[in-house]
Amino acid sequence: MKKILYVHVGTTKTGTTAIQSFLIDNQEVLNRKGYCYPLFPYRYQEVSERRNARFLLEEASDRQNGIFREGMDRIHELFRTFDNIIVSDEGIWSANYEQRITMWRALKAEAKEGGFQIKIIVYLRRQDMYLISGWNQMVKSGLGADAGTAWSDYVHNLNDINKMKYATHLKK
Repeated sequence: MKKILYVHVGTTKTGTTAIQSFLIDNQEVLNRKGYCYPLFPYRYQEVSERRNARFLLEEASDRQNGIFREGMDRIHELFRTFDNIIVSDEGIWSANYEQRITMWRALKAEAKEGGFQIKIIVYLRRQDMYLISGWNQMVKSGLGADAGTAWSDYVHNLNDINKMKYATHLKK
């Protein structure tokens, strides 16, 4: 059977944390069906342990050392037991272009050498719903200078909301 690494690219305001929690909470059932959502021993400051793909963005340019290597070694080890491994992180969507390119190249090389496929999962929220959710979150948090921004001002400042440019991000 073909081994598959599912890379869930969590986009903003799309329920990524809920998906990650579901995968953790249902690990037993997933494992019985040949899927694994691994948690890794290393942690990142201010990053939830649910975000298990964070290692992909770390030191990917040096595939032989560091956290990227540790994470990939664990993935290769897990493929001995599971046909399907799922990793997820919001940081992949928001990482800078160079970081993403380096990560995808390294991951593609790992897949070729390790004999597994990569399938990318990206959930995009309807842009009007994303916009409303983003504004609600900003108001609800009450943090920062933008917390008092009126809706009319918020929607007229769309040039600053680059995350809504889905096609641009997906091409990259």
